[in-house]
Amino acid sequence: MMNQPHPISREFKADEQIVICQDDTLTQLKKLPSNAFKLVVSSPPYNIGKVYEKQVSLNDYLDWQKEIVKEMVRITTEDGSIVWQVGNYVDKGEVFPLDIYFYPLFKELGMRLRNRIVWHFDHGLHASNRFSGRYEVLLWFTKGEEYTFNLDAVRVPAKYPGKLHYKGDKAGQPSGNPLGKNPSDSWQSDLAYVADFAEVDSKAWLLELNAASTSGLYRVSMQNLMPALRAAAIAAYAEVFEG
Repeated sequence: MMNQPHPISREFKADEQIVICQDDTLTQLKKLPSNAFKLVVSSPPYNIGKVYEKQVSLNDYLDWQKEIVKEMVRITTEDGSIVWQVGNYVDKGEVFPLDIYFYPLFKELGMRLRNRIVWHFDHGLHASNRFSGRYEVLLWFTKGEEYTFNLDAVRVPAKYPGKLHYKGDKAGQPSGNPLGKNPSDSWQSDLAYVADFAEVDSKAWLLELNAASTSGLYRVSMQNLMPALRAAAIAAYAEVFEG
């Protein structure tokens, strides 16, 4: 397993193991080489007036994010993936699902949507004039038709483990995968244990961009990613180590 500690660099170099820098995301993206990252993970600001963002009109927000998306696509390898996690923008009580607005931006750049994953959680603000929001969406795009998907690394326990076929040529044989079932495109907040199912190799870079404009470039460490993003990263990254 590649779990030995590595020094943290503040500047990107191809031979570094971990790079963490705090700066404007777009500025940092423009400094990175093209076709260099196997996986790019980002959860951008939702334009709701947090301390790390300035709330603007929805059109201005999308214009700003479009430039970031363009750079993300540029730095992603031809067999790479982008995982884009967003929630809802709410203005005067009206809900704008951001994933619906972002999908065309990625599609215009030739990206292919592999999954629209709904991540459900039980915490958050309570609404009084509508149902409380308890989900966010992960859009998993690939740049090409060839890409990595480590399904066995993120399988979850089957509903009926040990169930057997009861008729036909396969009667008496297991009816499901012995490693578990596909976790589907609807995830619960307790999915953190999925991160323990696998570790990824160091042949490709993972780029994480978070809402606070802190960019993290990692080869081996993904423990700081929130559970849903970690699960997506494991599934869409590189070859899996089994020990």
